Amino acid sequence: MSTTTTTSSPVFVSTVKPEHRPGIVGVARSEWTKIRSLRSTWWTFAVTAVLTIGLGSLFALGRTSGRAREPLSATFNAAGFPFNGMFLAQLAIGVLGVLIITTEYSSGMIRTTFTAVPQRALVLAVKAFIFGSVTFVVSVVTTFVTFFASQAILNRGTVKYGVSLSSPQALRIVIGAALYLTVCALLGVALGALLRSTAAAITGLAGLLFILPIMMNFLPTTWHRDAIAQWLPSNAGMQIVEKVAQPLQFSPWAGLAVFAGWVAVAFAAGLVLLHRRDA
Repeated sequence: MSTTTTTSSPVFVSTVKPEHRPGIVGVARSEWTKIRSLRSTWWTFAVTAVLTIGLGSLFALGRTSGRAREPLSATFNAAGFPFNGMFLAQLAIGVLGVLIITTEYSSGMIRTTFTAVPQRALVLAVKAFIFGSVTFVVSVVTTFVTFFASQAILNRGTVKYGVSLSSPQALRIVIGAALYLTVCALLGVALGALLRSTAAAITGLAGLLFILPIMMNFLPTTWHRDAIAQWLPSNAGMQIVEKVAQPLQFSPWAGLAVFAGWVAVAFAAGLVLLHRRDA
């Protein structure tokens, strides 16, 4: 009589947990750590603040000194005049936006980021949101300090040029100036995602904010120069610090919306290429 012995194969139960992907909170925490750990971030914020406050105060001082002391027209924009100093600050904050993303490409860290979080659109959106939020907070503090410092200078002496924060359109101008700097920062992020090269993105940023407006002055008027110029990012965006709508320009909020539209288009193009290209 033969006996058949049946042996069963051992069953192994895997103790390895399913692959964990960080959610939006984890991605946000990671991006915040990256931003605050870079010394260049805080140095650039400091430079932006110094340029905005310093040039705004200098412009106010120049307006109330020597021959500049002359009767002002009723259309003088005392609240917005000091924010003409943002023409340099916008470049500083825009360059920081570029570096926020291009430094990850140059160091190769972007591969680690996309390995941990394959949803590239999520990474870009969270990066832009965190950086934009920090920039807005810093910019609000900067623009309020600029406003109060410049108005104190404009009100020195016997002739009072300055206005209070409760004056018509003053609060909108101060908040709008902070929004303008924030949009400049996001434009830098968008160009960084689109071009991936620090040099190329900074060149593109300078071209959009500085070079194109200058080139418009050399176009023949028969080419509808003014109609084209009003659509340029900086020309449209800076209307937010105007007291009233300027001739052949958008209204303040419409102008800022046009500038934001440029940024949205750059982000959309950058997102398309982000999915098509290797990290």
